[in-house]
Amino acid sequence: VEAAASERAARLAFADFAGAAPGAEAAFLALSPEQKARYFIDRGNYAAAWEAWPGKESLGIVERLQSARLALLAGREKDAQERIALLAGENEGDHRVLNSIGNLLFDLKRAEEALPFYRESLRLAPSQEALRSRAEWIARAASRDD
Repeated sequence: VEAAASERAARLAFADFAGAAPGAEAAFLALSPEQKARYFIDRGNYAAAWEAWPGKESLGIVERLQSARLALLAGREKDAQERIALLAGENEGDHRVLNSIGNLLFDLKRAEEALPFYRESLRLAPSQEALRSRAEWIARAASRDD
């Protein structure tokens, strides 16, 4: 199924190979799904990257964070929120995972969405002064926006 989605994404992205170097389409189609996804990510085509991404259902924390990031960038809000909720639920006692989820959201300019993850992380590991400062800054900024 993922191979078919990857092939479909490649054909949509490269519907017209007129003027391309001979063999360019075949060379692209021969890439692994991850290589195709990276190609699309490098060019800002996140929807095609999402279709090609082979790690959507990976069990690794890093891979799941990458999958959530890509889903957000591709406009797949429901997919992203499901992955974030699952990751947070399965690792609810690990402040590092909560920080990583918060950082993912913060990096994507979704600071207010990051705040609950940061607050829970601080509850679990209160000695994180830099994180405390970031959370307080987000809370102040959010209160000014209201």
